[in-house]
Amino acid sequence: MKKHNSFGRILGLDVGTKRIGVAISDESRILASGLETIYVLYLEQAIDDIISIMNEYYISDVFVGLPVNTDGTESASAGFIRNFTEQLSAKTVVPVHYADERFTTTLAHRQLHELGKQPSRNRDVVDQMAACNILQSVLDKL
Repeated sequence: MKKHNSFGRILGLDVGTKRIGVAISDESRILASGLETIYVLYLEQAIDDIISIMNEYYISDVFVGLPVNTDGTESASAGFIRNFTEQLSAKTVVPVHYADERFTTTLAHRQLHELGKQPSRNRDVVDQMAACNILQSVLDKL
């Protein structure tokens, strides 16, 4: 992993095999907002889409949610996430980091329920909200 920058917008990613939720910080790095959901047909194309977003918004750092079990061990899907992150890192000079994504999707489901929406009918929104939750936890620590 590359050293983290102290300026510029940050991108947060909730990576899955079918969809990638994308969130972006404001320029002051205080608030995370959902940006879009990328549908994964081919991993390389999804990575190119993320690179395009990074260039469009002048992203200085990317944080990818790493699935961790409640006991702190990596979940079964962590290998896929690590492979994705290595491929993304190889295509950019922007530092790409991991962030603990424990409970971010569960929180996104709860947030949707509070809005009166069903997560099963709004999976793309769930992915964006999970990415927001990942990124907001990073921003809160900065």
